[in-house]
Amino acid sequence: MQYNQYHNCLRLQITMDDMQEERIDALVEHCKKYGFDNVMLMLNLEEFNRGHIPLQEAKPWVEILKKAKKKLENGGIVVSVNNWMELGHADRGRTFRKDQDFCGMVDMYGRESAATACPLDENWCRYFEEYVTYLIEELQPDTFWIEDDFRLHNHAPLQGIGCYCKNHMAYYNEKLNTNYTREEFLEKVFAPGVCNPERKVWLDANRDVMISLAERITNAVKSANPKTDVAIMSSCPEMHCLEARDWERLFEVIGQRGRKIHRIHLCYGETAGKDTISYFNAISMPVRAMADDDVLVLPEIEHGPASLYARSPRYFRFAMECAIPLVLSGMTYSIYDFVGNGVRDSFRYGEEVCRLRPYMQAIMDLHLNFSSLTGVVIPIEPRACYFKTMEKEYGELMPNEFEIGAYLSGLGLSYQYSREREFKGKTVYLCGSSMDYFEDGQLRSVFADNYVLLDGSGALKLQERGLLSLISANHVRLVEADSGYHTYEECKDKNLTICGVQSLRASCRGLAGSFTEIAYDNTVWVQTEVYNQYMQKLAPGFVQGEGFAVTPYCIHRQLYSQYCDLRKYFVTETVMAHTKEYAYCDIDGVSPYLYRKGTEWVLILLNGNVESYEEIPLRLGEISFTRVSSLNRQGELVPVPFEYQEDVVVIKTNMEYLSSMVLIFAK
Repeated sequence: MQYNQYHNCLRLQITMDDMQEERIDALVEHCKKYGFDNVMLMLNLEEFNRGHIPLQEAKPWVEILKKAKKKLENGGIVVSVNNWMELGHADRGRTFRKDQDFCGMVDMYGRESAATACPLDENWCRYFEEYVTYLIEELQPDTFWIEDDFRLHNHAPLQGIGCYCKNHMAYYNEKLNTNYTREEFLEKVFAPGVCNPERKVWLDANRDVMISLAERITNAVKSANPKTDVAIMSSCPEMHCLEARDWERLFEVIGQRGRKIHRIHLCYGETAGKDTISYFNAISMPVRAMADDDVLVLPEIEHGPASLYARSPRYFRFAMECAIPLVLSGMTYSIYDFVGNGVRDSFRYGEEVCRLRPYMQAIMDLHLNFSSLTGVVIPIEPRACYFKTMEKEYGELMPNEFEIGAYLSGLGLSYQYSREREFKGKTVYLCGSSMDYFEDGQLRSVFADNYVLLDGSGALKLQERGLLSLISANHVRLVEADSGYHTYEECKDKNLTICGVQSLRASCRGLAGSFTEIAYDNTVWVQTEVYNQYMQKLAPGFVQGEGFAVTPYCIHRQLYSQYCDLRKYFVTETVMAHTKEYAYCDIDGVSPYLYRKGTEWVLILLNGNVESYEEIPLRLGEISFTRVSSLNRQGELVPVPFEYQEDVVVIKTNMEYLSSMVLIFAK
């Protein structure tokens, strides 16, 4: 079941004070004025949070929300509800009430939370079911939001991940038929090596316990009002992978007899535009890729800023547009503080929401599917931690292939995250992290049936698995950044001019990342070579072979030197030479997202620069078209002039600084 209308959902708390009537009336007028068609009424929130409040204590608050709901609905505005917490975000000085016999989460070091409940605690579960039932029966909201504390990490002052209370230890021991203490169990779970029985039970428990909790919450909601949808927020994908979140079952559970709704968090605060896009590609996009097309995405922008210093209206608009590649059904807004000041016209955020509404609705009306995204394929795995090998600490169980998406997008190339394991005729980017998800035979098939790009961590993984022959190599050695061994990289072909420079060089210092010195046989084509400060040649740099290419650096974070002209040239030229369906924009800081739509193609461009462009140079692979249109900010489809300059399509239209553009290519 899909939305027909793009939703602008404002998150706000109305507090119990003598300003409540004024705040409610101002909220209604604000929503009508700026086009917020949905309000997520919140209680027990942030500065006014009282922990796990009893029903009697919640009743006066709920009466205020009922009053607000009535006025909002009379103004044509739909109401959803968010309690702000399930298990509890963090203690922050709060404790369970004296009459609440709740078991707190216990961390890896034996510390018990004073205010965050264990999801296996039956007393707390019964309390929360009753509490949710009460909220839904009284408020009859359109949607009930499960908040971001629905997780097994980031519950300060607890450290690490997971729960090891008496309930959980009994659960683990029952599954293993053991009698481990917490210390004994953790020693086994995080023992060096591959996933052992104890680690598997720990991961399975993390999945199953949270799914069980989602079922109990959803059943409470649906029993109180079958028409109320259940939605959920998520946070960083690598952490949800580490806690083994079962995305498929989770959305099946909360979507029963209703919609599957997902609130993905975006970059908080105001940063450089290119950094915002990089964060989006490494965090928001892989979270989206964990779910199917039938999941409706209403991401969260901002998180309760108290002043314009946190984010200007113009940057706020850019942040909204950055979310467009997720294929949106709307947006949720945490744009006014939660301390009870109400809405703020003076922030001018409402004006930006109103201005963008027709544009966002028109994009939604294109009915794109996230799964139709095309470009370089980056394999991902929701169950990543089951496949990982640990040597020193549990963070090694987290995936890091999401940085590859940020990297390729930063180079101006389109990409797609994929949960598949078999590909034919694609360009596939593999790193050490993503190789963990493939058996040896599957890896051989990927290399045989596709063109494979590899970073240094991927080469190290091939060596570990005895598969270096796939890249015509016989040895790999890791050289840490700034080790003093290597200092710069240079184009091998002295006659090749790149960006007007012959023998172009690039630094190998810290911002290039760790380097892998790889010994190849003589069947590869060495494109760059690495030198030391004495100008002595040390090792191959970027190398191409039959069906593959290797960049010798470990792409594990945002490495600014990887975007320099030398490395960008060889990566992008290699992708374009071996990929059928792709988009490439040769403007630094402009990221493309290419979607197939029947016989048409839809290209979304994000411009992270503080500079506008009158012409946009594109290369589009084997994509045939005779007409190009764009969506203007009024949501109208307008023709766009273009011309060919050899194999480059130059789009003749203005792309504003810190903005998006939607282009449609048709035959």
